Amino acid sequence: PPHWMRALVVALLASLLHETLSFGSIPVKALKSRAPATLCTSALRHQLRVRGLRGGGAPRMATTLYVKQAADGSGGLGDCPFSQKAHMALKLRGVDFKCEFINLADKPDWYLQINEKGSVPTLKVEGGPTITDSDEIVRFACGQEEPKLLGLAGEDEAGGLATAVWKAFATLMKNKDEAEEGALVDKLRKAVKDLDSFISSSKTGFLVADRPAAIDCKTGPFLLHASVALPHYKKVDPFEGAPAVKGYLEKLQGLKEFQETSYPPAVIVAGWAKFFT
Repeated sequence: PPHWMRALVVALLASLLHETLSFGSIPVKALKSRAPATLCTSALRHQLRVRGLRGGGAPRMATTLYVKQAADGSGGLGDCPFSQKAHMALKLRGVDFKCEFINLADKPDWYLQINEKGSVPTLKVEGGPTITDSDEIVRFACGQEEPKLLGLAGEDEAGGLATAVWKAFATLMKNKDEAEEGALVDKLRKAVKDLDSFISSSKTGFLVADRPAAIDCKTGPFLLHASVALPHYKKVDPFEGAPAVKGYLEKLQGLKEFQETSYPPAVIVAGWAKFFT
């Protein structure tokens, strides 16, 4: 090739080398433009792809998800909806990981060294950071790879409706004042009805897409708890007059990823028992 073309190639290579970091091959400009939390999960996802934990290949570093142990004495998977959210997201994306159960009533010292708050879920990647927030774990799991599971149209609205249902449900479950019971039940029914309207008007198979997405990992466990705990402890059918919500939960329960991260009704009942003793 002509001298000028060789010189151009050399200049381009030199520029590329200057603007690239050895850690994860992430450009300096990209690093400077990203918030720390986004950068952390983005770099971690990159390292997992490089080292074979995503998309097949023999894993070269261990990934462990720590979740709640069942409170019924079985020693199995516990009923934490936030743990299930993270657990299901990892399963949906096909991340290779192992799961360990933590007894929240007697947290081992070694776990407090991993997560000083002692909360669950926690995702620990050997050679990478430890993530102790369920939403951050979901972001890590779903990322921007195809098929897209996060950042979908309607996601924020659906998330707000799901959170409203959870807050109304949890407030009702913890209520000790009989005088407030009726108003709290009404508040729950309104939140469920709003979610039911959203689902009824949706043109997709799940909340915001034709396949389960990150928002379904959040919403499903909330609805599961309400469907079991409210009839048992409060004699309230949370989905009365909300057939779309009921059908949506049944559809989620038919998914392999939901079944593998879920727990029996008895475990949910045992998990909420502390508020009724």
